[in-house]
Amino acid sequence: MKDKIEKILLENKIQFEFIPLPEELASDVKVHMKFHGNSMDRAMPNIVFKTNKGFIVAQRRGDTKIDSKKLKKLAGVSDLRVATEEELKDLNLAPGIVPPTGIDATYFMDNKIFEKDFVYSGTGDKLFAIKLNPIDLKEINKSTVGDFTTQEDFQVSNKIVFSGIQPSGNLHIGNYIGSLRQWVKGQDNGLNIFCIVDMHAITVAQDPKILREKTFELAAIYLAAGIDPEKSLIFVQSHNPDHANLGWVLNCFASMGQMQRMTQYKDKSEGKDFVSVGLFDYPVLMAGDILLYDTTEVPVGDDQKQHVELARDLGEKLNGKFGETFVLPKPVIPATGGRIMSLIDPTKKMSKSDANQNATIYLLDEPEIAKKKIMSATTDSGNEIKYDWENKPGISNLIEIYSELEGNSIKEIEQKFENKNYKEFKESVAEVVVNFLKDFQAKYNKVIESDLKKILDDGAQKAYKLSHPKLLEVYRKVGFIN
Repeated sequence: MKDKIEKILLENKIQFEFIPLPEELASDVKVHMKFHGNSMDRAMPNIVFKTNKGFIVAQRRGDTKIDSKKLKKLAGVSDLRVATEEELKDLNLAPGIVPPTGIDATYFMDNKIFEKDFVYSGTGDKLFAIKLNPIDLKEINKSTVGDFTTQEDFQVSNKIVFSGIQPSGNLHIGNYIGSLRQWVKGQDNGLNIFCIVDMHAITVAQDPKILREKTFELAAIYLAAGIDPEKSLIFVQSHNPDHANLGWVLNCFASMGQMQRMTQYKDKSEGKDFVSVGLFDYPVLMAGDILLYDTTEVPVGDDQKQHVELARDLGEKLNGKFGETFVLPKPVIPATGGRIMSLIDPTKKMSKSDANQNATIYLLDEPEIAKKKIMSATTDSGNEIKYDWENKPGISNLIEIYSELEGNSIKEIEQKFENKNYKEFKESVAEVVVNFLKDFQAKYNKVIESDLKKILDDGAQKAYKLSHPKLLEVYRKVGFIN
């Protein structure tokens, strides 16, 4: 079929370009478009329908869907259904890879196609796509043009979110408020990829047994928080080798100066007898995590923004050298709740690794222990319940925790506790935290008994299917043999 199309185009003096595709991409249109580095508004799927008047071919733009009523009216038919596999064989077509021309049928083109100066289509050969001008195609096929599709909200469907947490230490309410809950809120919007970044975890020494346990624990926490594997991808980083492979390529384009400016490295290496190369270099692996999926948004705390900027810098560098390859992601930092602070030293971020256990409320803390931590939290010498990070960081931190878990605005909280003392306010904060932990832990205890490995395995397979075309594209551009 590819040869037949080429002959038709050459005879009609039409400009076109065949695009070779890796064999494993088969006929998945979305994966094809990702391989080309284009969005679905540049795709042109061709669908063969059987009608009461014979076969028709409907050609539309990839970010639209067919309205059967409109198509029936345009074609002047009463019956319309997608052609069966046997019927396609009668037309010498392979199911799933219908070419844009050369079919013994009547052609219909949706008018939205012509908003683009070129489109990509299949060729009947799974190893090649074709790039051409839709106006030329209209003339060849003597197509009828009309309006028979509806526009999908492609801005939403093009949104790709990536984030991850290391399976080390114990997750705390700051992780929930600043990360997990934000993930849950957004998972109905676009593609959301939530990774358990175990490869980042080993940048510092880990007990292998505990690392395995923490990986499953983190998966259960994801699910208990409300991450739905039917809506979002959940998988373990080391289960998809594309992360490490892209990370190595990016290493060869990152400078020592860039890495030495990473503040997280400075903080984590300070006072250590041994500092691994991995700890120095892990921001490049993080850049690979992000760029591998054409990520558009990375939800992070403000202390991680620098790493997303590194991903943008590296992506931009390779785009400049090899042509459009990577989408440049943007960091998304929540207006509030993005930086829950230590209960003991509210000038520092709440941390999984704080040596003082009273500084952090862990998601799996016993509720009564969490209450004691709140009651002993650092405040100040005053008595006013006021949100003022500069002068009252301890009280401001507790106000933010209360606001995020209870849903009240800062102003409402200040008004509610206007004539209350610190003890009364802390008791109210403790009550809110305890209620949250009891509810969360009930969900966790139910999830931890489920088949977590199957969920992670399924997620890894889906992630690999998405990421591998990008890695192959990068390999091809740097000169590796496919």
